[in-house]
Amino acid sequence: MIPVWVGAVAAVAAAASSEAPRPPAELPAYAIGDAFVFSDGRVEQVAGIDGDTISWKGLQGGAYQRNRNFVTPPSSWRMDQGEGRRIPSQRAAAIWPLVAGKSVRFTVINETRLASDRPWERNMSLWTCKVGPHHDTTTSAGSFDVFTIGCELYSPVNMRLLERVAWDYAPDLGHYVRRTNVDYLAARTTTIVLTSALHGHAATRERLAALAAQASGAAPQRP
Repeated sequence: MIPVWVGAVAAVAAAASSEAPRPPAELPAYAIGDAFVFSDGRVEQVAGIDGDTISWKGLQGGAYQRNRNFVTPPSSWRMDQGEGRRIPSQRAAAIWPLVAGKSVRFTVINETRLASDRPWERNMSLWTCKVGPHHDTTTSAGSFDVFTIGCELYSPVNMRLLERVAWDYAPDLGHYVRRTNVDYLAARTTTIVLTSALHGHAATRERLAALAAQASGAAPQRP
């Protein structure tokens, strides 16, 4: 007689093997106005599209640019404390389309300056990213089939691990629904989770401000 637990394990294995594998996930395709609200109250809304460069804006602050390949850091930004830009190596694009087990290593040239009349200060960072198997996850925005992309940032000087970032990317939504950052230098871990996704005429500033306040638990403010 075959033990009951052996039969149960065999049934689970048979069911898993009968599942069709998830097709490779392509780069996200955004439209101007697409907006995503996260659990810390942040809003990411598409303000412009120039090829593979996406301009994002929130409810406050200026826009910043990021490649459609979101595992690379923001490509340019401007703040009161200055401005910056980053140039990833072409190897970063090899992570797409997403397939479980695919990995890539790439470098990023980082440049910052305090004012437009100051020289750029440059350094380099080293990244590795790997795609995990697709799985289901649930947020207050709904249930999603996601690939988790795990990325690690290393010091180019001593190869010390500086940061880990995990992205739960939902191909059917075309955006990530969870992001976890582990900053080893600051001894800090932060996670943001998608609470709302709006498109077209629904993504008004007033609606986004209300959803952001609800997500963060803050009182709504006039946008």
